[in-house]
Amino acid sequence: MNIASLFEIEAREYQKIAFTAQSAETARIVVLGLCAGLFLAMLYTLYLRAVPGSLVRALLKRNANTPEAAQTLDSLHLRLRGFVVAALAHNATLQRLVKIAPQTGNNGEEKHPARYYIPEENVFRAEALYSKRGNPIVHLFFAVLGCTALAILLCKLIPVVLSMIDAIL
Repeated sequence: MNIASLFEIEAREYQKIAFTAQSAETARIVVLGLCAGLFLAMLYTLYLRAVPGSLVRALLKRNANTPEAAQTLDSLHLRLRGFVVAALAHNATLQRLVKIAPQTGNNGEEKHPARYYIPEENVFRAEALYSKRGNPIVHLFFAVLGCTALAILLCKLIPVVLSMIDAIL
């Protein structure tokens, strides 16, 4: 038994349902595509927790919830600063949570002179969306394991479900 055989869908003769080898191949592609999409969604969730989440957690840790307490990106010492800047430019959810404090003076010595803060009314939402729970490597491992198991299970259950539907018809 090889690994590819786990993802094969058996094409059988049914009395009232036409399920050919071509239909089985199409169903297999759909199942694998759904599981791959689910895995990509989990990867994106991990990205959101790692990149924009690092900014939000750093601002919450420093109690930057007013324009006076706002922090620059340089003062937050973020690891993935380039990705954080991109997330600030393109992530609408992050833009609604994190605000830019008005410029008070010309501070030309910093790379990113903008100062960021999370208004008090957004603190609870920011904590709920971007709190760091668990280990991302463990989450990734379970995502791979779960998506693979789901794909195998769906591939093996499709003939069973089709035979039940055929019996009902």
